[in-house]
Amino acid sequence: MPEVLLVERHGDAAVLTLNRPQAGNSINAELSAALDEALARLADDRALRALVLTGAGQKFFCTGGDIKEYRALADRSAVEAVFGRTRRALDRLEDFPVPTIAAVEGHALGGGTEIVLACDLAIAGATARFGLPQVRLGIVPGWNGIERLVRRCGRGAALRMIAGGEPVDAAAARDLALVDEVAPAGAALEAALRLAGSFSAAAP
Repeated sequence: MPEVLLVERHGDAAVLTLNRPQAGNSINAELSAALDEALARLADDRALRALVLTGAGQKFFCTGGDIKEYRALADRSAVEAVFGRTRRALDRLEDFPVPTIAAVEGHALGGGTEIVLACDLAIAGATARFGLPQVRLGIVPGWNGIERLVRRCGRGAALRMIAGGEPVDAAAARDLALVDEVAPAGAALEAALRLAGSFSAAAP
């Protein structure tokens, strides 16, 4: 079986790749644990100057939690354990000691948008799409994404995204301050690594 999380070094930057393209790079228990462990380990790397988070393939950045796995959980405590681990991983990402950059291609939906919001900066390929469609399933964003969205984009924009559930394209996401830069389709990772390199050129 392929690794669900790829960890690579590009100079002074680390690149974490969510590697479940067959499942929309959705977050299951294995990927959640791998992400949490990798962030905890990399936080102690004093040579690291930036961290880039991306998804495998061009179709999906991340489609959120693995609904099939969630449906198989036996009770509320099991669900809370899975959600709690992912919340902890995103808290680590938000508090990471060097700048974090989301490089987004394709769909970043539900928890995928929540992951973007936990990063300091976000670069989207031109065909990327963002959204919090949980309302259509009768649930709310479960990884503290509401609070992060309000802080990043403001109350009005957050309300429209959460209550309406409509996705937005990369250009609209930039207008909302959800992303910082729109790159050509397929070039988000390249742009993110270029930005990471600018941090390496500066004093710590």
